[in-house]
Amino acid sequence: MNQRERTLLFLIGGAVGLYVLYQGVNLFFISPITDSKKRIVELREENDRLENIVRQRRRLVRTWLDAASKTFSYDRSIASNQFGKSLKEVAQRHGFEAAFFTPTSGTKIGNKTNITTVAYRIVAEGPFDKARAFVNELYRTPYLAQITKLGASPIQGKGRMRDELKLELTIETPVLPEIDKKKMPDAALAVTMMEAIKAGEAPPPPAREALPSEVLQAILAKRNIFKTYLPPPENVVLIDNQDLKMVALKVTYFWEGQPEEPIVETVAGKSQKPVKGLGDAVEVMGSYVDGKAFGPERLDFNAKKDWTYVVPSHTPPPPPVYVDLAVENSTKEPVDVDVTVTGDDGKTKTLPTMRIKPGRTDVDEFKAQRVAVTATYPSGKKLPPRSFAPGAGKQTYLVPVESAEVRVEAPIAVNDPPPDATMSVSGLVTYQGTQELIATGGTTRKVIPAGAPGAVDTGTLLAVHPRGGVVKMPSGNYYLYPLGRKFTDRVKLEARSDGDLAAAIDTWLASPEAQSDGAEAVQSASAAPPPTPMTPTGKGLGRKP
Repeated sequence: MNQRERTLLFLIGGAVGLYVLYQGVNLFFISPITDSKKRIVELREENDRLENIVRQRRRLVRTWLDAASKTFSYDRSIASNQFGKSLKEVAQRHGFEAAFFTPTSGTKIGNKTNITTVAYRIVAEGPFDKARAFVNELYRTPYLAQITKLGASPIQGKGRMRDELKLELTIETPVLPEIDKKKMPDAALAVTMMEAIKAGEAPPPPAREALPSEVLQAILAKRNIFKTYLPPPENVVLIDNQDLKMVALKVTYFWEGQPEEPIVETVAGKSQKPVKGLGDAVEVMGSYVDGKAFGPERLDFNAKKDWTYVVPSHTPPPPPVYVDLAVENSTKEPVDVDVTVTGDDGKTKTLPTMRIKPGRTDVDEFKAQRVAVTATYPSGKKLPPRSFAPGAGKQTYLVPVESAEVRVEAPIAVNDPPPDATMSVSGLVTYQGTQELIATGGTTRKVIPAGAPGAVDTGTLLAVHPRGGVVKMPSGNYYLYPLGRKFTDRVKLEARSDGDLAAAIDTWLASPEAQSDGAEAVQSASAAPPPTPMTPTGKGLGRKP
């Protein structure tokens, strides 16, 4: 064996030895480790599978317990009776007391389960809104229920409402089987809704999780596809504006409760305007020129066909500037009448004497601050003058029948108590039949009501006049306490009794003394409210205005 052969043999023997060594290491060291790792992976997969089964079982138990708590009973007859009772209560809450409830055969849920259902067929008739609310509550019951059939059709008949419909539906609720305690002890503990809820407790929330949204409910309530279309009728509301100035109005017609496009109108003062629209009701609102709002007011054309909306008077009338004068001659002979007009500039003008025949005579209309009238009988006797201030309507100067010769007794001189020099008349108030004089002096303020005895310089306040308060003293004398003046400026009135006060005040108003106090404040005793004095009991004295 030469050297080359020995080298080759050595190489071959070394290779075989290395292979044998590899196989031995692999057999005794590497293969057990690899097999162990593979076994670990297999065991982990098996463990995950078993844990998943346990989790599924627990989840199944929870699902079963939850489902059982939303059913009536494990007994079909009990479940059917309770189910029907609940459905009838829901129907009655929505006005379907006359609905028909018929038990029907249920179904089986799934091929591999023993879960069955009990069912009811319901037939009801009523308005669309009530039917919608009824079905909506059936979807919100605290127990599991499913509407498997639903039909709705409009009712078209004489005497029936347009929104009435006939509702037919079939609704089912499941009946769960009882679980064997040996197979699933946890699930066997499930209790039904009747067992879980004690008497008097509030019912649980709806069993159904996916409920219709409020938006969809609103759309369904607004769009009744079962109602027969009926065009809105044309109606007219007459707007009667009693105010002196123009008013702005918003008139909105309604058809079946839904508003139409508002109509904006303006109506001139003291005028009428018809406003047409489509609908069975109308709502009117608006505002005056000063921004004050009126309305809204709803008018129903089903109750009344012809409607007139009256806009109340709001703007105060302008102050009167004219004296529309008439003379009523109650005598049988003509009388002479003298008229003195005090213009806006304060200047007076006496008109030519007029001869007035018996009866009523319209004299003229004067734009003036004051008109003074006096009459002279054919005998030459003159009547006391009477003043008229601008006012609404015609004002009449009455010439009574000339009385026989009357002996006028001279007044008995009586000294009245002196006036209180510290007090002044600062205000006169008339409201709701009550009259008051407000007197002030320094820090003192008195509110003296008419009829209060001894309240004004020991005298009694009979009434208030636009120019002052009328006071009767214990002596029987009458005084006028002018507004804005001190008590010391009181004016004695030439009156012998309460009935003479109106004429006495007119006489004083026509005097230069009264006119010098300010022509703008002069008003007639008969034209200014209240024109006649008041007794302490509140009754008027003297002639009527």
